[in-house]
Amino acid sequence: MKNLAAEAHAESASDELVELLASLEEIAHVEPLEEAARILNLACIAKGQPATFSVERLLKRAVHAKVRMSVALPEHFHVHRKNEAKPFADTPYRPMFPAGSDCLLLLPHAASEIYQARGSAVQLRRAACPAPDGTINSYVAAQPYPNISLVDLRIEREEIVRIIQEMPNAVNAIAVEPSGTALADSAPPVKSAVDVISATTSPTVRHSLKVRRNVLDTAIERAIEKAQNEKTADVFLVLRDMALNEVPPFTGTLEDGALMYTNEKGEVAPLSKGRLDGRLRRRRQASISVDKRR
Repeated sequence: MKNLAAEAHAESASDELVELLASLEEIAHVEPLEEAARILNLACIAKGQPATFSVERLLKRAVHAKVRMSVALPEHFHVHRKNEAKPFADTPYRPMFPAGSDCLLLLPHAASEIYQARGSAVQLRRAACPAPDGTINSYVAAQPYPNISLVDLRIEREEIVRIIQEMPNAVNAIAVEPSGTALADSAPPVKSAVDVISATTSPTVRHSLKVRRNVLDTAIERAIEKAQNEKTADVFLVLRDMALNEVPPFTGTLEDGALMYTNEKGEVAPLSKGRLDGRLRRRRQASISVDKRR
């Protein structure tokens, strides 16, 4: 009887989650933090977890570069400098992000300032913005700096879906299939709610290895792609540029040649060229091991 009850609860939870993910396609591209917390709490309940998300918790995750937030600018953001290029001349033709746009990404240090301000406005001195090719550009604001506060922060719909997909399931590690069935085996992660709803309805159970991810993995993968090889010197050079531009999880500072970043514990740690070499070596060994299993 207990197994039947668990299966019924699992099926009900998976139905609720699929319905929630489908409804995300109808919301705005970005959501204020309060609404994002509400949606995430609904997902927690559907997965059998306590509803613990709040604006404060989301902001803490942004401080530790665990969630990507954008800024709905209440004022114009006039650009003083892009990346490490020379400053723009102080003329009416200087580039700017107009008030109302929400393409600028909040950097960890700015999230920390907002968190410490406890609702008061802070100056937005630097932000990032993704380019069409996927690279992240850093922008330094010209004075007077625009002021932002909690009410100006947004979370993209795709980011909300990513957080939901990473939530653990309380009941038998349920994996949600588009048909609403609950499977004991975890399905491969998907990128958006569209993938969840329109994925194949084949009854075949899909198996995947659960790989433990590190906070630096995404940055290293992007650096390898941009360097077009896995040579330590080339990858480190790309990462250094990312670090100076404060691309998460990097803090924008260097110490004794090491790139400082915020780790999973929220602590600032160094990534030296030697440590990167070790990471790349383990990455290659893991790739060889997977190929042998095949």
